[in-house]
Amino acid sequence: MESRIEEWSKRIGKKPEDFKKEIDETVEKIKKQRPDLKDDEIKAEVLKQMFLKHRAELRTPAIEYEGFIIGDTGIEDAVERRRKIALEMVSRNPEQAILLKLVNEKLQPLSKTGRVLPEHLYTRRLFGFCKTRDEPTYKLFVLVLRDKCPAFKNVIPMFTPLMFRANINRNQPIDGWLNLTSSITTNFAPVVGKVENIVDLMIKSPIYVPLEKVEQYHQANSTMFWRRHIITNGSISNINTFTKKDGSQGTLISLWNENIENDIAGFYSGIVNCDIGDDVIIFGRTSTRTKIPPSVVNVSKVNLNILGILTKEKKVKFDEEVVELV
Repeated sequence: MESRIEEWSKRIGKKPEDFKKEIDETVEKIKKQRPDLKDDEIKAEVLKQMFLKHRAELRTPAIEYEGFIIGDTGIEDAVERRRKIALEMVSRNPEQAILLKLVNEKLQPLSKTGRVLPEHLYTRRLFGFCKTRDEPTYKLFVLVLRDKCPAFKNVIPMFTPLMFRANINRNQPIDGWLNLTSSITTNFAPVVGKVENIVDLMIKSPIYVPLEKVEQYHQANSTMFWRRHIITNGSISNINTFTKKDGSQGTLISLWNENIENDIAGFYSGIVNCDIGDDVIIFGRTSTRTKIPPSVVNVSKVNLNILGILTKEKKVKFDEEVVELV
């Protein structure tokens, strides 16, 4: 029974203690309803009821991974941008919008596959390093969470060893990224006692780009969405918070090191616990800065959309050996 509890709790993405509590409550319920049952019969009935209750989760093909989250887009509407483009084209030239298959003859916005767009399609993308229990090295991964996923709206710890379950997407890989999607069992639990050198893991990863080479790297990969996701590091030379249109707060950061002439500006959708002079490691996506006021000097033409920021004060304990990336 105990081994079955541990096995099933992993497969459905629950902590063993939470699953054990659920089983205990089921046992008490059965005892009240069927006081004539013997202990072995109660165990059999409990297993049957738990299987029926969680059969969808127990039959999922989701794989268990351990790893780190280094970037989080937050909740996004995946169809918002395409809908906006389609409706703008309709307002200017409806015939052209139909010809380009942005809309149908009823002027309804269409997906790339020609289907009518839903009103909303909320997703959340997580980036990081992961591996299965049997794999010796970490891989880069992107995990798309759907709104039916248990962890969709949860606060998910970053730069912390975690266990989670996810499905492998049919389209593999995306420019070296393991492409994962959420399942009905996808949740995140801390790995107790796990010690990894997340700092070295990030710096030695294949997507690390020194700060002084970020502008050159972006110019070479500006048309490649996934390759514009990079890790870099530097010192904060300027930091400001501001209020966005939706009323939430964001942070503007400038990064510097002694090898660059122009600081790299970055935008983070939230508040960061950093200050000027702090050394940080950044995960984000590069973009071209189109508007630079004449009064602004010593700023690069490349922006960083920051999806994760790790300060030296927050780095986790070092391992004796650094995990080698593939």
